[in-house]
Amino acid sequence: MHTYIHTHTHTYIHTYIPIYLPTYLPKCIHTYIVHGNELADKVVKEAAQSIDTRYEYTRIPKSYLCHVAAEEAKQKWQAEWITSNKADATKQYFPSVEDRLGTKPTLTAKLAAVLTGHEKTRAYLYRFNLRDDARCICGHNDQTMDHLLFHCEKTSTQR
Repeated sequence: MHTYIHTHTHTYIHTYIPIYLPTYLPKCIHTYIVHGNELADKVVKEAAQSIDTRYEYTRIPKSYLCHVAAEEAKQKWQAEWITSNKADATKQYFPSVEDRLGTKPTLTAKLAAVLTGHEKTRAYLYRFNLRDDARCICGHNDQTMDHLLFHCEKTSTQR
């Protein structure tokens, strides 16, 4: 908001409007309003063209504040994402917060299990002593989701 123009206009109108204020206001309200608008336009134009006009920006749009807050939140989230020793399975699919925010997957129970490392693979079940062996049926590595998706020769045709 341009404080100087507002103050100048306010002062000018309150100083000079009472002179033009007719005593029979109800009969000539239209004339008064038109004259008042013309006077306000004239005063604002004069104030805007004044040499000593100062611009003051005291209002910040709410949308800008929301944008700044969202960016700060993303930066904090990214810092925690990097330093955390948890969510290794999720970090394989989304190395950064921006990567995660850039995708909008439909989250199902199976996808959540894969992204969080809780899929029922042999390695997962072995971790909880529910299987005797973590090896994949191909015999090369432990059966993890990463192995099944990218390395296992038994699932190569589905890739």
